Amino acid sequence: MSFLVEYLCLSHVGKCRSVNQDNYICEGRIYNPEFDISSEADRPGFDSCKGMISGCVPLGSETQIFGVFDGMGGEEQGEIAALLAVKSIASACKKKKETLPLLEDIAISSNQSIYEYAQKNGLASIGTTAVLLGFGKKDIGILNLGDSKAFQFSNDKLLQISVDHISPAPYGVKPPLTQYLGYPCSGNSPEPYIAKKRIVDGDIYLLCSDGLTDMVPVELMENVIGELPFETAGHRLMEYALEKGGRDNITLILCRVFCNGKRMKRK
Repeated sequence: MSFLVEYLCLSHVGKCRSVNQDNYICEGRIYNPEFDISSEADRPGFDSCKGMISGCVPLGSETQIFGVFDGMGGEEQGEIAALLAVKSIASACKKKKETLPLLEDIAISSNQSIYEYAQKNGLASIGTTAVLLGFGKKDIGILNLGDSKAFQFSNDKLLQISVDHISPAPYGVKPPLTQYLGYPCSGNSPEPYIAKKRIVDGDIYLLCSDGLTDMVPVELMENVIGELPFETAGHRLMEYALEKGGRDNITLILCRVFCNGKRMKRK
């Protein structure tokens, strides 16, 4: 049995920020909403005006990588860190490796790239969260660092499958991150959460920055994904985040798995 993945990627600066420090990688290719850098511009489904990529890809021997990154740091440091991450990951995706070893390589190489840039440019605070899905032929690898999240929608339930790397904080204060890309290579290396899941026909995966999850409760996201057509659901999640304040950059990727030759019909 072979599978395909239908996907929708969206990014928005939000209502309160002047710069989009988020970034994403889609099907192993990059799109940067802040710098307008893309390897997608000539591909069907790319809409630079909306920061959107959509499409469908068959799963086989080559791992298909999707990921969301939320840059950290003042001025341009956050968006640069996210851009360095996606460029490094796009390069690493060319390696012919099993899904989990490939994800581990990605974490090491992208962390090194960001750290070396910071050292070269005298930057003390630069980094990015990362949440990645690697779709193999039969399995899905999950990797995350920080508080950007991965969810799985299966059997009408939306469950978080990533692990937040945060420290306790007083109520109303944003918890500091304990893991991220850009970790000092001279000290401890980053320790990503990595897991593997079996591919199941009809399951939907959501990757997102905290610009979505800080604005939209999981129960509402579950209802939207469960009740609306696939692409409509992605746009509605973005609309809800903006309607509820849009206090941060908002980036999300929806991926739906289905059997080759059996594209699912949604309401």
